[in-house]
Amino acid sequence: MEISYKRALRKAEKALYDLSSLYEGAGYEKYKMRKFEEYSLYSENKSFLNSDRIITFSDIGGKLLALKPDVTLSIAKNYEDGEQTKVYYNENVYRLSRETKEYTEITQIGLELIGNCDIYGMCEVLSLASESLACIDENYMIEVSHMGFVSGLFEVLNLSKNAKSAVIEAINKKAPHELQKACEEYSLPGASAKLIKGIASLNGDFEKTLEKASEYAVNEKMTKALDELREIYKIVGDKRIVLDFSNINDDGYYNGIIFKGYINNVPKVVLSGGRYDKLMEKLDKKAEAIGFAVYLGEIEKYIKDDIRFDADVLLTYTDADCAQDVFKKATELRSSGKSVRVQKTEGKVRYGEILRSEDVSL
Repeated sequence: MEISYKRALRKAEKALYDLSSLYEGAGYEKYKMRKFEEYSLYSENKSFLNSDRIITFSDIGGKLLALKPDVTLSIAKNYEDGEQTKVYYNENVYRLSRETKEYTEITQIGLELIGNCDIYGMCEVLSLASESLACIDENYMIEVSHMGFVSGLFEVLNLSKNAKSAVIEAINKKAPHELQKACEEYSLPGASAKLIKGIASLNGDFEKTLEKASEYAVNEKMTKALDELREIYKIVGDKRIVLDFSNINDDGYYNGIIFKGYINNVPKVVLSGGRYDKLMEKLDKKAEAIGFAVYLGEIEKYIKDDIRFDADVLLTYTDADCAQDVFKKATELRSSGKSVRVQKTEGKVRYGEILRSEDVSL
C-alpha cells in the first residue's frame, strides 16, 4: 500500500530528510551535541558568533553554562588532532533575533570537514552546499569569495584596526557612500581608496569576475587565492555559483574560501560557510577546517507548506452508528492512500471532502 498523505512530510521536514540523506551519501556521520556548553567557549569567540547575547545559567556546581548558540564551535572544540572528521548535524540553536530583539530557537542543519582540507575537500563541501540548496529550491545562487584575496589586500594597505573594521562593514553592506566616507575618515591615500572600491565592485559571473580580479592582485597572497578559486570552479563548475568579493568575514577566524547561499522568494541568506583554519588555531587544534550551515528557520518564515487541508477526507458519525463499522470505513478509505480524520462534528477542520455516516454505507 502506497501512502501519499499530504501531511506526511512538510517542506522543512522533507528538507531535513533530503539533506541528511545527501550528507550520509557523501560519508558524513551524524553529530549530536549537548544542549549546553561551557560559557567560556562562546564568550572567547563572540566575534565568530557575530553576537555577544548568549543565554547563560549556572549548574549545581556553580559552573557557568550556555544554551547553545552555535554548533561549529562545539564540533571544533571536540575535534581530536590527527583525525579526518566528516560530520553533519541537525540541531536547534538559540540566538537573539535582530528583528524582534527576542531570543529565538533556530533550526540548523549543516556539515563540517576537519583535518586535511585540500582542493578536493573544498570542492566537495562547496558542491554539497550547492546540492543542499537544490534540494530546497532549484532556483538558487551561491556567492563565493576568498579571505586570502581580501586579507592580502589589507596587508598591502596596512590599515589600522578601526579603519579595517569600517571598510569591511561598508563593503559587506554594499554601500559605496559609506565606503567613501570610511576612506575619507581614515585619510586613506587615493590609490588605496581606488583599490578598495575596485575590489568591492568585483561580483558576477565566476570566470569573468575572476579574470577582472586578477588585475587587482598586488601580491602573492592575492594571486594564490585567485589560483585556488580558479581550480575549485574548474572542478565544481556550477553556473549558479558566482563570485562576490564584497562578501567578507572576520579574518581572525576565516582564511580561505567563504560562501553564502540564497534561494528564490527568501530575501535573506539561507546558507553560509567557509574555511576556518584560524578558529582551529584559536582552539589549539592542529587541523584545517571547512563547513557550512543551512538556516531552515529562515526558509520556514517565507516559504509556506502547500497544505490546504488537515485531511483529504473528514468522516463524521453519530451516537447511533456502530463504532466497529466506523472504524472499518476509515480503514478502507486510508487503504486507498487518503488521509482520513474521523470525528462526530465538522468543527473547524479543513478537508478535501466530507463523508457523513448517514450518506455512506458503514
